[in-house]
Amino acid sequence: MGGKLFNGRRVDRKEFLELEEQVVKFLQSNLLSNKILKLSHLSDKTSFGDIDLIVSNTLTESCMSFLERSGIAYKKNGDTLSFLWSGVQVDLIFVKPELLNFSVKYFSHGDKSNLIGKLVKYYYGITFSSLGPYYKFNFDNGVYVYKQFLEEDKELDYDYLVFRLLGILPREVYTEERLFEWIYSSPLFIKDVYALDAIPYDKRRRDQERPFYQRWLAWLDTKEDKDMVYDQEFVNNLRDKIFPKFKQYEKKHLELKERADLERLAFSGRKISYALKEDSKLEGKALGDFIRYLKQNHYAEVLSLGVSMNHSMSYIVLINNLYTLYSSEVS
Repeated sequence: MGGKLFNGRRVDRKEFLELEEQVVKFLQSNLLSNKILKLSHLSDKTSFGDIDLIVSNTLTESCMSFLERSGIAYKKNGDTLSFLWSGVQVDLIFVKPELLNFSVKYFSHGDKSNLIGKLVKYYYGITFSSLGPYYKFNFDNGVYVYKQFLEEDKELDYDYLVFRLLGILPREVYTEERLFEWIYSSPLFIKDVYALDAIPYDKRRRDQERPFYQRWLAWLDTKEDKDMVYDQEFVNNLRDKIFPKFKQYEKKHLELKERADLERLAFSGRKISYALKEDSKLEGKALGDFIRYLKQNHYAEVLSLGVSMNHSMSYIVLINNLYTLYSSEVS
């Protein structure tokens, strides 16, 4: 999961399982913790390029200290720490203790959660991540402004959420074929979600480079699309029952967006510069300083007049009066 940070070797399934068991026992015994968990793997996967383990983030510092004392070189990339074990890259993925079991299910069975996540995003507007589901609010033009996890106060049950959201019951063992069939069996399945041209560029490139995803697309080509069983209103109601915080956050951030739009209108540099008298025109840093002054000291009155088409002259008078006051204060 951490990428190829080391030039590690691939191993067959038998050697992989032996090495995985070794490294888990090694870490558990030396860190005195059982919060180092293995993933489940597709039963027909024959070779492996790395060993992924889920680890409580309470062990991050002690793990790095132990590896340093043991003379084991490691590299850290975000929440993932990687090192070599018998020539095979080991990736320790650190998560909050309450997310240990969720993350094990999330990362198990190859790229399963990527396929599930695309359906969840399409229908519910929720990103299904290894840290749990979150609601991502965007202003216009897709500019990211806010990300809020919808479940923060309790342990998450991966299988329960997948069942509630997509209507598919978990299995303990999957071959690649059975995994594909399992996802396809969802009553909410739709093929169009997976077309590469429907995926944002950054994620499309990732999926294009993954042999697993290419096999998935080839498998989908042999299947018929399904008729939608539930309408969007049903899906939205279901989402709000499962995640009662969703509507609350959506309402809050729609209000913030509306407020930001009004603020951009009232405190527009072009609008304020136009309102100032010819002998008081400002630009660049001087204009920016004056706008900051208005926001800090006269926010409500500028906002009130600045968004009203019926008070344009009152707005011009206000801006000039406040500029006179501002000039006397900074001089």
